[in-house]
Amino acid sequence: MMDKVEAKQVLASELARYRSRSYHDLVALIGHPQVCERRGASGAEYQIELQAVWDNRLAENVRVIASVDDGG
Repeated sequence: MMDKVEAKQVLASELARYRSRSYHDLVALIGHPQVCERRGASGAEYQIELQAVWDNRLAENVRVIASVDDGG
């Protein structure tokens, strides 16, 4: 069973990397989903999927959607 607290911590850490990216970098990710694997403090392996999408194309707002799974 996935440790939800640890999974959220792993996901938050990965999202922090995306928060530091420029707007231009995030726009370049639209249409190119990212998948990575990260290890939690317990040693459990988590798969993270991130996708940048237009939240409001006219206002040029970008949204990053993320999910985390331990494969269980």
